[in-house]
Amino acid sequence: MSIVVGIENAPHSEVALERAIQLAEALKMDLHVVHVKHIPAALYMSAPVPAVDFAQIEDEGASATWALVEGHLASTSATVTRETLSGNPADAMVEYASKIGADMIVVGSRGMSSFKSLILGSTSHRVLHLASCDVHIAKS
Repeated sequence: MSIVVGIENAPHSEVALERAIQLAEALKMDLHVVHVKHIPAALYMSAPVPAVDFAQIEDEGASATWALVEGHLASTSATVTRETLSGNPADAMVEYASKIGADMIVVGSRGMSSFKSLILGSTSHRVLHLASCDVHIAKS
């Protein structure tokens, strides 16, 4: 039995990670911590060509994210698997959860307004509708 938690370098991810750790320990489940490297299409379109190295930006973001969560993971008794994926965060998390047969996905919520969610997209909303397993949205 396992839980997948999506993380990024943001406070709402720390809340989601802490909730996922609590659930994994209480339910004696394995914990799969997933970071998805993703540069929004709008950023690609607005960047000067060829001055921006998006791969480097993604790699630096992944490093910062893993550094942020390492302290949280050091003290858990759960078995932890770390994964860095690429693509749309919601799609990649749901696909990964399906691949490993996860029982639950935990994601954080930024608490964006309806308008911002409409424009920027809501990862938690998309995961909720795509996932075939339970989804827990941890509110900050």
